[in-house]
Amino acid sequence: MTTLQIPPQMLASMERFESEKLRAAAPAEPTYTAAEVEVMIGLRLREMEARLISMVECKLRDTPSINRVAALCEHAIAGLQQQIKDLRDQMTPELPDLSAMFPQPERITKMKMQIFHNTGRGAVARKLKLYVWTCKSSEIDKYLRGTCGDFYMNMSNPHHRDYRRFTGDSLDYLNPGEGKLVGALSLAKFDKRKFFDQAAIVMPDNHLYIWLYGTKLDCGMMRSSPDDWQPKAAKGIWQYPDCYG
Repeated sequence: MTTLQIPPQMLASMERFESEKLRAAAPAEPTYTAAEVEVMIGLRLREMEARLISMVECKLRDTPSINRVAALCEHAIAGLQQQIKDLRDQMTPELPDLSAMFPQPERITKMKMQIFHNTGRGAVARKLKLYVWTCKSSEIDKYLRGTCGDFYMNMSNPHHRDYRRFTGDSLDYLNPGEGKLVGALSLAKFDKRKFFDQAAIVMPDNHLYIWLYGTKLDCGMMRSSPDDWQPKAAKGIWQYPDCYG
């Protein structure tokens, strides 16, 4: 059996081809959209494919094993195509419904809530983080963090002596005396401004209710987070609609 020996020039060319492949797959500048990145990768891929085939035909035209070399090159090209496809599949789409406020309840397909317990340096002790999807149910998996951006609610104990000082009676429509934590939407993670028509209440049994523009959403019982063993992990999670109720 004859062992195929690839000439040094061919190896050097393939190394340059590999280097160009890595550069083509590198993240694009933030000014490009995902669609533009896909087009550029496709153009670059076709250009490198044509250059490689031309190089093989010119340098190894008279080599008896040219068919074998060409087959190896075609295999490498197919592998590159698959890698670029995988990169496109992993690319996070642009958020289609980015907003500072919650969408109307009837537009919400899914919500995921996490409760965090912060300590020290004057940070809010308990914070509710919410992800919201407004896309079709079949497209939810494309957006791991929702389609609307992150939402935060600073949660406080309604039985604490300082509760009224910061909230007044703005959340009385939640009947806060019946719960153990209540909070309203803040525009940013550490923003103290609140929008009281978008609020939440956690009951003593860890049942969560979200109120949006006068509509009450039942988010079910709290469950443990998959990574709750980590120091900074969420202390609990909820989902709407509650698929475990």
